[in-house]
Amino acid sequence: MNLCDFMEKKKRIFIIFTMMFAIGALLGFGIEYVWYFVKHGTVLSKPGLLYGPFKPIYGLGCLLMVVFYYIFKKEKVIIVYIVGTILGGAFEYLMAVIPETLFKVTYWRYDSFNLNIDGKVYIPYCFVWGLLFVIFIKYIYPKLEEKIIKTPFVVVLILNIFLVLDAALTGIAVYQYSNRVHNIPTTNSVLKLIDKKYDNDYMKKRFPNMRIKKEVKKNG
Repeated sequence: MNLCDFMEKKKRIFIIFTMMFAIGALLGFGIEYVWYFVKHGTVLSKPGLLYGPFKPIYGLGCLLMVVFYYIFKKEKVIIVYIVGTILGGAFEYLMAVIPETLFKVTYWRYDSFNLNIDGKVYIPYCFVWGLLFVIFIKYIYPKLEEKIIKTPFVVVLILNIFLVLDAALTGIAVYQYSNRVHNIPTTNSVLKLIDKKYDNDYMKKRFPNMRIKKEVKKNG
C-alpha cells in the first residue's frame, strides 16, 4: 500500500467514525426525547453534552456496531444476534462504570428492575441490543456507508473538532459539579470560571438524569 492509499484509507475511517458517532448521538437524543413524551405526556430534553442535542453513549454504541460490522458482516444472523446481545450488555455496563469511576456520577440505574446486573444493566435490554446489531449490520449500514463517505471532509473536520471540544468541556464541567457536591474546593482560576459558568443549577437543568454518586439511592 502506497502513501496515497494509506492516507485515503485513514481519511475514510475518520469520516465514517465521525459521522456515525454524530448520527448515533443525534438519534439517541431524539429517541429518548420522543420516548419520554410518549411515556409521560410532557417534553424533557436530556442531552449528554453541554452544547447540542447529542447523547454520546448512543454515538459510541453506533461506533461499536460499525467496528463489528466489518468483523461479522458475513456471519449468520443468529451469530450476530448472540454477539450483539453480549457486547451490548457489556458496553452498557462499561458506560455506567466509567462516569462513576471518573466523575462519581450516574446517568441511569436499574435497581428497581428484577433482572438487573449491579443496577447498571437490565438483562432484557441486552436482547434489544442484539436486535439492534442485526438490523444495523445486516440492513442499515451496508446501504449507509457509501453515502456517508461522500460527506465533504471540511464538514466532517469541523464537526469532529466541535464534538471533541464539547466532550472535553462537558467532562470538566461534570467533574467540577461532582467536586462541588462533595465540597472539594477549587483553587485553579480557569476551573473557577467553569464553576461560575456551569453552576449547580445549570448542570441540574442541563442534565436532569445525572446524579452525583453519593446522592444515588436504590429503589428496590
